Amino acid sequence: MITCTCGYRGAGIADGSTLVCPICRTPAAASSPPAPAAPMPPVASPPAPMVPSPSAPPSGLRMPPPPGARPAPAAAPGPGAGGPLGPVPANRESGGIVRIPCPNGHVLKTKRSRLGQQVVCPTCNEFFVLEETDSLEYKQEAARRRAREDEERAQKWLWRAIYAAIFIVLSFIVMAVIGSNPQWFR
Repeated sequence: MITCTCGYRGAGIADGSTLVCPICRTPAAASSPPAPAAPMPPVASPPAPMVPSPSAPPSGLRMPPPPGARPAPAAAPGPGAGGPLGPVPANRESGGIVRIPCPNGHVLKTKRSRLGQQVVCPTCNEFFVLEETDSLEYKQEAARRRAREDEERAQKWLWRAIYAAIFIVLSFIVMAVIGSNPQWFR
């Protein structure tokens, strides 16, 4: 456990032989756990969304549900303006929620307005940048688009194969007719 001047109190990140604050990356003083009889003094709240809190997640981020809890049903995406993947769900403009996994795989829910910001995972204290290309919604849309393109490509090749088969069958019929009646072409 560390206590930092920025107000963070929790697990530190090992940087060589010292522990550093996962928020501001400054060397922090190690603190011993408080005695059970002594109440812990209140700590100034750290700036959101960078600091995990055991009682409430930082603003814009949601803790993963406890084991056995049912996830809330996702809203159906509406038509959008467009982007690198074509149509984008309408909740992009209205500050919708995206799910982005941290480098260790913990899925965080955050508002689209927070994309591009550096945050720390409340579960593993890992720093990472919220990128739209890392979101599960972006990856699902990319997978749907690839599947749609693959199906269109397969349909084109199927029709080409059908046309080639018809051409070959007609060619064999013409050759059979020519071979059986050579006097027509003299």
